[in-house]
Amino acid sequence: MSRKITAALLITAAVLTNAAFTVLGMVFNYPDVLKEPVEEILAKFRASQNAVTFWFALLALSAALFAPIAIGVGRLSTHRVMRVAVPVGIAAAVVQVIGLLRWPLLVPAVAADASSPDPATAAAARDTGEGR
Repeated sequence: MSRKITAALLITAAVLTNAAFTVLGMVFNYPDVLKEPVEEILAKFRASQNAVTFWFALLALSAALFAPIAIGVGRLSTHRVMRVAVPVGIAAAVVQVIGLLRWPLLVPAVAADASSPDPATAAAARDTGEGR
């Protein structure tokens, strides 16, 4: 990977991360919303579900960019430490993507269940959300 591509990926990741984080703060009060009770978090998620899902997916995409960035940065140096730094960078990207993708992939079902008219289903969803 060339230096120019690595630089472009770094800039793209930074712009996407900042944009997504800023908009999530405006539409979902993220990350402060996580300090609220689960019922309120899920209600706020349902109220802006499409926007929150989109921006978390974009945030996950920006985190995924750090895997090729780690490879590109690793190729800029022949220092021994890069043999460790590159896999650590890739692993960090994978962990971040997994954590962020729960919002668009798992939380919609939990939020829907939390508003269920069935008390047992709603309670189970709230209990699931307590594990955040």
